[in-house]
Amino acid sequence: MGRRREEYRRPQDRTLADLMVGHRVLLQHMAGPELDPAKPDEMVRGQPEAVTGAYWLHAVSHQGIEISRELSGDAAEIYLVPWGSILMLNGLVRGELEQEAQNAFAIDRQELLERLNDPQTEDRSVGLDARRYLSFNPNDEEVREALGRLPSKYQFP
Repeated sequence: MGRRREEYRRPQDRTLADLMVGHRVLLQHMAGPELDPAKPDEMVRGQPEAVTGAYWLHAVSHQGIEISRELSGDAAEIYLVPWGSILMLNGLVRGELEQEAQNAFAIDRQELLERLNDPQTEDRSVGLDARRYLSFNPNDEEVREALGRLPSKYQFP
């Protein structure tokens, strides 16, 4: 297979949410009442409420955004927040994000796959690089599957 570079879109052609991937963001979203962990089969009814917090943005898709409260370690559980519940997503100024994207190099797909399939101890950013690549190439199932097989200690920098 030949070497293929990620599809590159000019920063000004990308969505603001797409540019924010890999950064800490402020998120306001709607949430329902909490489920009692001791009674997971019980239905819970109540009023929805607005929730605001600072999160790490890992990915953006047609379904919503993937976020976590912690960037690394076992506490870094990633959650999907559907677009329908998002009230506001805020982060760095678009101009700063566009400049950063212009300065960033495109991720080489074959090199990324090699890193994912044989992660090295010193390569702590391989998981984040894979999620950035997938934000440009959301239909690349081979990279998505390799990321899914990546041990958790390499998922986050």
